[in-house]
Amino acid sequence: MAMKKFNNLNVFLGGKVNNFGKELYTMQFYDVYEHRQPKVYYEGGVNQIDDYFSPNNYLQHGYVPTLYAYANYVSIYFMMWVRSNMVDLGVIHFYRDKISRYEIIEANDLEVIKTESFKHEAKYLFKNMGLVGSTISVFGTDKIINVNTKRISGIRYKLYYFDEENIERCVSLYSSPENKNEVVLFLNTYFKKDLPESALNPVSNSGCYIATACYRDLYCEEVVFFRWYRDNVLNHHFFGRLFIKIYYCVSPIFYKYLFNNQSISGKIKMILDRLYKHLTIKHRFIGKYFLKLH
Repeated sequence: MAMKKFNNLNVFLGGKVNNFGKELYTMQFYDVYEHRQPKVYYEGGVNQIDDYFSPNNYLQHGYVPTLYAYANYVSIYFMMWVRSNMVDLGVIHFYRDKISRYEIIEANDLEVIKTESFKHEAKYLFKNMGLVGSTISVFGTDKIINVNTKRISGIRYKLYYFDEENIERCVSLYSSPENKNEVVLFLNTYFKKDLPESALNPVSNSGCYIATACYRDLYCEEVVFFRWYRDNVLNHHFFGRLFIKIYYCVSPIFYKYLFNNQSISGKIKMILDRLYKHLTIKHRFIGKYFLKLH
């Protein structure tokens, strides 16, 4: 794990950063009237980071965290923005082979940024109306805007890793409930010691909603197979293309429900497991090709 650069302060937390490898995914933040709002929040667990933001937390310092996945690392980035310009960047890198596990905990009274605030909306409207000078400066257009927060019930994520002395440590994150699905999908897919070849070299860019909701992983073996089967078998026949068209009209509607309802999605997953087994046996050439990806 390593971290560097906060306001030109260089800090290294053990080891040397070598090759990050291919960038795989970024959990993007919200743009709220030119104000950046994260989907996942850093709570604590890395002493150097926590001490740096003391006595206030990173929110009061104006930093927006987000998650990045690389072939060799999983990272938490802290970015400070002035309007659309990033003026400072700090990052913690977790070596993938040092990653241990994670757990999800329901939590109450977590501090999360408001979805919208009057100040950001007014600033945005004044700017687009062409008003300049002291009127806009009241709303902090040319300054770093301190975030406004409110207390909500949320989801806490504890990420475990081994430090340089091979001692298991924990870093804590959290999100608002409406972002839980995206955070869980990110963690299930990328927070692993070893990524499958299919995650490093995707066979398809388009998702498979039902399978993804049931397996909760973008690149597990079954989900990758269903995408491959869709593109290389179904898509070559009229009725297969018709099925794909109907599927993508209907499946996005049920995605969130299935993701949140593990009882229902678990039953569908059992059906998909049997279908996966049947198709890989029936189409042995697909199975042989597919095994090369793992």
